[in-house]
Amino acid sequence: MSTDNNNNDMGVLDAVIDISLATLALTLGWKFVRNSISYNQTNTYLSKIRGSKKLSISDLRSFASESDINNNTLVVVRGMIKPLSSNSPLILSEHCGREGVLLRTIKTFKLDIFNSLSTVLPSLNRTVGTIQKIPLVLVENDKSNSPSVVINMEGLGSHNVDLTEVCNYVQPTFTKFLGIKFSGVTQVEEEMLLLGKRITAFGNVSVSEDGILEIKACKDFIYFLADITKLDAEMDLFFERLIFMWWKTFHVTFFLGLLVLIVLLRRNRSHSKPWFQRFYSWLRHRKQQGTD
Repeated sequence: MSTDNNNNDMGVLDAVIDISLATLALTLGWKFVRNSISYNQTNTYLSKIRGSKKLSISDLRSFASESDINNNTLVVVRGMIKPLSSNSPLILSEHCGREGVLLRTIKTFKLDIFNSLSTVLPSLNRTVGTIQKIPLVLVENDKSNSPSVVINMEGLGSHNVDLTEVCNYVQPTFTKFLGIKFSGVTQVEEEMLLLGKRITAFGNVSVSEDGILEIKACKDFIYFLADITKLDAEMDLFFERLIFMWWKTFHVTFFLGLLVLIVLLRRNRSHSKPWFQRFYSWLRHRKQQGTD
């Protein structure tokens, strides 16, 4: 009877070990796949920036007119932000009075009843984001006759645009639910693309049928309007790719090691089972002695 119990216990222990190792192997395999995808994507970005052209705004028109191939070439150009028309009303932050050409407002609502859980369960918070923008251009300098290029912001959010935080404050909030009044707070964050800010544009340059020179975001590149240089972007992407490569190597090494361990355990389980049984019986015997 004791032998049957030991066999059953050993069967359960074997199953637990197999499931644990398999779960760990699947987790490492999934992380390897994710890191491989991120590595390949970052490598594409790095190849794109290394093959890009760094130009001045005054050289953009001739470059865009040379051939259709240049329309797909990533161009890096630096200049100052200005509105497309001098008559265009600027966007004004109501709370800090700063002026810009793009304003992103993020409002996060938190109820006091969930305040202690909001850090653990962020889904309890409700976040609303809005974006205001006006047509803008990038100019070489602040002179009136300075060369310029229109920045095509059509269909573009602000995820790949470097914005400056101009305001961050908290205000009390009250809401009713099922006739019950709850108190809370609303955290308001405002970020702007400020007028006159010097910024680098990464994108594709083209000349429209109307002769308007414009630059738009490249679909297969991570940056568009960023407060960094071409060298900074290349170095950031290089080290990011290196980190993904390290993680990829780490995960695949341990994944393969686990697979080898699983195979060896299954092959040698019949030989090692008597040893495990004796060890497990000894543990049960010591436990019974301690209980007595």
